Amino acid sequence: MKGKTKLREVFRLKFEHHLSERKIAQSCNISRSTVKDYLARLSVSELTWPLPESIDEHTLEQQLFPVKPSSNKQAQPDWSQIDQAFFTLPTLNKAIRSLLDELKAIQLPWYHEAGKKLW
Repeated sequence: MKGKTKLREVFRLKFEHHLSERKIAQSCNISRSTVKDYLARLSVSELTWPLPESIDEHTLEQQLFPVKPSSNKQAQPDWSQIDQAFFTLPTLNKAIRSLLDELKAIQLPWYHEAGKKLW
């Protein structure tokens, strides 16, 4: 058994054999916190033990691990406007000239060669 497929086994050991969370964790080779999480999820769900025979693993996982909708409701910027504002040729040209002026000011040896090629 792997991952969430151990759900039924955890529940069976807890409710049929009355094992402790520690013993269940050892038996299923999972952490105690995982056992505790599985049992807590079952207790807040509408499911009870024994599980209905009609419920398959996929449905069980969906009911115990529902997918939450994204809570990111923050407005996204208009990237096309940002592109126009910051990446237009005049803006880049000005930034490049400013950078070259800074390089000239600190007297980098390779600047003069690069500057000759650019101009």
